[in-house]
Amino acid sequence: MATFVINDTWRVRAVALGELAHTFKEDPQILPWLKTRATSDRDLDVRAIVARVHYEN
Repeated sequence: MATFVINDTWRVRAVALGELAHTFKEDPQILPWLKTRATSDRDLDVRAIVARVHYEN
């Protein structure tokens, strides 16, 4: 999964990070990292997807 998260293609990063956010959004070790990705990925679409998936019910 780590190779997908750092992939140059924004869509690959978005899917990987979205799945991580969905699966591990309550994990106290992953949560800070996801928040960082949601605010610092170089692509706005990736940031938006991670934030949306993380904050869904």
